[in-house]
Amino acid sequence: MTPTPAHKYEDSLLTGLAIAERIASEWGSGHYQSVAEVTSIVHRQCPDMPRSAIFWLAYHTINKSNQLTVLQ
Repeated sequence: MTPTPAHKYEDSLLTGLAIAERIASEWGSGHYQSVAEVTSIVHRQCPDMPRSAIFWLAYHTINKSNQLTVLQ
């Protein structure tokens, strides 16, 4: 049985967490001003992950980061 694209990643949760950490690190560096910039950089580091998935993770990671900054 050939795996479907949904089964492409052995452990998508761990992959997602690792990419979210990279996104948070890149955003925290202060070198980027938009989700698109961070998405582009992280996609170069993780070319096997779909850009749309990285964008989704970046959007939610950065939005969460910004909310925490406002609350502090």
